[in-house]
Amino acid sequence: MNYENFAHDMMGDITEKLSQLYGPVESTMTSISKLQGASYDGASFKPEGKAIGATVNLREAFREVEAGVQYSVVCDRICESLVEALNNTPQIDVDELLNYDSVKSHLTMQIVSTEYNADKLADVPHKEIQDMSIVYRIDLGETTRGGEISTLVTNSLMKAFNVTTDQLHQDALENAPKLHPMEITPLRSYLSQNYGFDDMMPVPPDVPELLIASNEEKVNGASVIAYPNFFEEAAKVAGGDFFILPSSIHELLLIRDAGQFTPQELEAMVTEINADVVDPTEQLTNNVYRYDTNLHVLETGRQFLHRMAEQERPSILAELQAKAQEVKPPVPGRNAPEKTDVTL
Repeated sequence: MNYENFAHDMMGDITEKLSQLYGPVESTMTSISKLQGASYDGASFKPEGKAIGATVNLREAFREVEAGVQYSVVCDRICESLVEALNNTPQIDVDELLNYDSVKSHLTMQIVSTEYNADKLADVPHKEIQDMSIVYRIDLGETTRGGEISTLVTNSLMKAFNVTTDQLHQDALENAPKLHPMEITPLRSYLSQNYGFDDMMPVPPDVPELLIASNEEKVNGASVIAYPNFFEEAAKVAGGDFFILPSSIHELLLIRDAGQFTPQELEAMVTEINADVVDPTEQLTNNVYRYDTNLHVLETGRQFLHRMAEQERPSILAELQAKAQEVKPPVPGRNAPEKTDVTL
């Protein structure tokens, strides 16, 4: 069975099963465009009378059948997930969703890799922070199981709102910290509270504490880097200049720059973790960042090293000039004209 035949049969069988529960169900093939490489070919199912429906990844289902899972098992599993989604999704007024005055208080943010999402970002309003991009989402509420539902603001939706990217950004900056408050806590405390890691070795007093920065829900929490007071609060907790390790789109790791680690070492660690541990759809960047509390500057580790190298150059030149002044000029010949010393 090829994918086209599979998709046709699966859509028909799912529609029939859902119709027994909800009555008439509208089903359509659709391409779901998502950031972070999470786009997929799927199908949407919307019972009559509901404002929004639920979607399923048919490509993923087809791969399961190809791998040997029985067609009926896959079909039943999909139906169960769709029923759960349809029953637990709050009812949404589509007209209200298109009214900017109604939704701007529900604006929040997500941060993603600029390079990894270059094609999608062409259709999405965004603001860049180094090699990352802030995009904007509208919180639509919670499911009956406590999950959160949001939708991405696209260029077409922004046009319907009749607002600019700058306006979106300012409103998101105002509302995101209220909707999803920032938390900066020691990683040890977070692991202890959430995973019971109470037997971890104590941190030596001369080693900076590793911190985790995110929102309360730990979902799209790396976006706190764009919050108005993030750098000041992070510097206060870290105790000075600090490095930022982009753990994923959901959280950031922070560590005070006390000289124990070089930017190259930290960057190598982030790159390795991204390659071996972090799901590609949740990766942010391999870069490491550093915040200077005196200059109030955020820069990549490489930019920081370049800046330090540039600052060292004047001191080297001054040292060469001092040495040149110490060198005595040669004794002029009997008939030689007087010469004036030249300082480099």
